[in-house]
Amino acid sequence: MRPDPTFRVLDLAGAHAEAGFLYGREMRELLAPPFAEPYISALAAINRVDRNALAFNSKAWAARLPPHYLEQIAGIARGAHATADRVAEFLYADIASQRGAPAVGAMCSGVVAPDGGRNLWVGRNCDWHVATLSRGTAAVLHAVPGRIPCMALGLMGDIDADTGVNAERLWLHVHTLLALDEPRAGVSCISWLFWLREALETCASLADLERLLGATDRDRGVIIVACDGKTGESAVYECERSAFRRIEPDARGVLVATNHCAHKHPRADEPRASRPGSTVSRRRRLETILREAPPESFPHDLIETLADSAVEMASPSGLTTIYSAVACPARAEIWFASGIAPAASRGTWRRLPWPW
Repeated sequence: MRPDPTFRVLDLAGAHAEAGFLYGREMRELLAPPFAEPYISALAAINRVDRNALAFNSKAWAARLPPHYLEQIAGIARGAHATADRVAEFLYADIASQRGAPAVGAMCSGVVAPDGGRNLWVGRNCDWHVATLSRGTAAVLHAVPGRIPCMALGLMGDIDADTGVNAERLWLHVHTLLALDEPRAGVSCISWLFWLREALETCASLADLERLLGATDRDRGVIIVACDGKTGESAVYECERSAFRRIEPDARGVLVATNHCAHKHPRADEPRASRPGSTVSRRRRLETILREAPPESFPHDLIETLADSAVEMASPSGLTTIYSAVACPARAEIWFASGIAPAASRGTWRRLPWPW
């Protein structure tokens, strides 16, 4: 499979089943056997999961999704002339893990910084398997009746979200985080990337987000970077499957996140070796840049920060920065890079139209 440099903007306005059908028509080539089978098999090999086990586990994973997402999966299957099981395999393949093994997570970087005034800018690198770029990337507009319209940025074919913004100017993106707890008994639990889409479609503020965090668990640990363009409020949420901790900006209004808890990060005066590309070394480099050369010209300086060779990832193992994003929700400004990995330094940066 070769990386697909295409980027698309898709408007999926409508109820879940209808939106799924429209998306399925756009995804026929991705779900047809000539592409889907090599793609799913490649991700099974990367994640060291038996191909048949992946098929079995994807059914169990899909069965636990909220019913409205199952309606969308069924709609995709109809539009793509595929089976719902094939859609589930396709969506599950890159997050599959061996039974009983800890889930492997993306190695991402994120930052929030003020522009000298009231406006906050947020940036993120999504570091994941380069094989997923063979699907292409997309901005997918969801406008489900009775829900907050949102735009999810990421891989073509996804119906969940790991980066997005909604019509209330609430920006959310997610990194993975090791979690050892279990979801609470009797409490709704949603697969982590679908949890984020649920947040985008139901939350207008950080207070709303915290209510959802308290009421609905996740199937893995995550770090959520949140920025409300209406109020200038931002925070990082370090989330286990059930509990969460809110991290406030520092005195400069800056937030930094990679893939470990802030209280576990070594102090600046604490010597500690860290391998290049690790969650510790990436966070240290981000903190150094923001301390010694804080961004002044936006979005350009923040793009350069994400493109720093010690921040973005270009691993020979195939884990790399597959896309990058920079946004100022208050100013309705979003920039996105993808197509060539690592995306922040080598991808094509484009300004996306604000949809609302």
